[in-house]
Amino acid sequence: MLGTGWRWLWLAGVCLRQCWKLDAMARQTGFDKHKLISAVYAATLSPDRFLTLMDDLDASLLGFEPSDDVDSRKLRAAEPALRKPPAVSTGDAVEIDPDLAYHINQAQNIQMRLGRGNAKEERLAMVLDAIPNPSFIVDGRGAVVLVNALTSSRFPQRFGRLSDVLKDKQALDAFERFAQPHVSRDFQVIAGEVALDRTTQTSVLVKRIDNPATMDADRWLYLVTLVDFGFDDTTTQSFQQAYSLTEAECDIAVRLASGRAPSDIATARGSSLQTVRTQIKSVKTKTGVQDIPSLVRLLCGFSSGIMVPKRLVGAHASGIGAERFHHEWKQITLRDGRTVSFLEQGASDGFPVLALHNMPYGVRLTEAANACAQRYGLRFISPYRAGYAASDPVKVNGPDGYLGAIARDNCELLDTLGIKRAHVLGHVVGSVHALRFARLFPNRVKGLFAVGKTPVWRREWLARTPKRQRLVMRLATHLPQLLPVLIWAMMVYIEKGHTGDLVIDAVADGEADLQALKDPEIFNLLETETVEAMNRTTSTFCLETMLCIQDFTEEARAAEHKFHAFHGEDDQIVKSFQSQVFADAVPGTKLEIVPGAGNFLLYSHWQAVLKALRNAS
Repeated sequence: MLGTGWRWLWLAGVCLRQCWKLDAMARQTGFDKHKLISAVYAATLSPDRFLTLMDDLDASLLGFEPSDDVDSRKLRAAEPALRKPPAVSTGDAVEIDPDLAYHINQAQNIQMRLGRGNAKEERLAMVLDAIPNPSFIVDGRGAVVLVNALTSSRFPQRFGRLSDVLKDKQALDAFERFAQPHVSRDFQVIAGEVALDRTTQTSVLVKRIDNPATMDADRWLYLVTLVDFGFDDTTTQSFQQAYSLTEAECDIAVRLASGRAPSDIATARGSSLQTVRTQIKSVKTKTGVQDIPSLVRLLCGFSSGIMVPKRLVGAHASGIGAERFHHEWKQITLRDGRTVSFLEQGASDGFPVLALHNMPYGVRLTEAANACAQRYGLRFISPYRAGYAASDPVKVNGPDGYLGAIARDNCELLDTLGIKRAHVLGHVVGSVHALRFARLFPNRVKGLFAVGKTPVWRREWLARTPKRQRLVMRLATHLPQLLPVLIWAMMVYIEKGHTGDLVIDAVADGEADLQALKDPEIFNLLETETVEAMNRTTSTFCLETMLCIQDFTEEARAAEHKFHAFHGEDDQIVKSFQSQVFADAVPGTKLEIVPGAGNFLLYSHWQAVLKALRNAS
């Protein structure tokens, strides 16, 4: 097998040979194919220069500099060199110049050979180091792949296998059973005294994760985290008070989760076995758990400050830290076996709001908005769409099929949660999904809301779109075959730690949005969600991009529910006049223009949106 350096050298040679073949093409046509294809190969081999390469692609795509306006005449003149009818909006395949198609396919083949393994491994290491417990990545055969910094500092010895970490044979046997190929669960809690130094009470959390080395035979890796239940007095008191436990019940709960048998607990406490069993029943009743693994999960979450009982939501709890509001990640398994990940925020028993995110961010509320949602009695349910973050992709036929599949996923989510009707809120691109859901399931919708964009598009608006968004929309309109190449490079750029630069660059033309990014919470939220969401395939992002260049005003006119839309007055990404065009075309639409807000309206000027949701509940 070629070493990494030789592999890159060989691939670079392939790219150079392909570029040399373009010289004759460039002489035969006014359209600079050479410049375009050179930028495509550069995006493949040098994703660290992604922003510069975006400029190169923008300049070369239609043969003029990105600072020039894109008028209809230039668009029409350039189209014959790029593709033949029919247009992409018909849903038919776009036929492009065969030379361009050849080199785009070559670039995609090179990307497949390179993969994104190294970047994924780097991100995996960052995630591992963020866990506040000794943690390991192991493969299915128990070989240790990575350890986090906390493990290295606390236990300086070298770990080659999981058996070097877990001395408890029962724990090792439990891991081996969990790691069998036929096991469908992706999470396991193993109770037992398995601490490396055998001096503390510990349990093991095992999470199955994707293997970044996609060419390897093993599909799965396993995140193994050791959780120490050595509560200090303050934390123990908080746990006891949270669930109204007696001192004895609290002590027994910790010992149980640590793998102690009831008989051992009775001996240690000087109590009868019958007394301990009675207290165990009381612990299960008060904490609401059904079995010992559930108790372990509860204690793991409480000990790390990530799980708080609902009675404490929104209230200060001594020993847990700062004030917390309802913020809980959950997953459901759909009827077809796919998993959907979603976030619940606001009031856990409030009126439901199905919040459909932008691409790729828009799931989380700011802490202030979350607190306000709780006061207003609003329960935000924010699912990641298929192909984003931890939600499994879905196989569909084109953008329209994708819209229908996502609407059905959201309906099944509401069914699972026992929700009959909800407000449906679409954030920017999410407004298209909100509309389709309202069209297919009108009886499940109480109110329909759009924030930052309405589902409308006119081709002439391309000239007034900022250059970053304009490039992506140009590709979606004229050369959709190139989108996967560009999005692959963007994903690698993100995974190499440049997410903040990408977020800032995307709103460089909008003063209101740049001002919003000065708030560390907003900036960190956008950065975190972008990294989290874009860890799957390029196909989902390509489908979402195609939705941006389609007009849904006819569907909106036919819909039973009409939008209450919010648009930032200073939005430079999606101009406010576009939502006004939609409102004029769709009678019944209510449009609010929010002064001082940009495209990040839901983060910086959320008050107007939440008030409207409360008033409509």
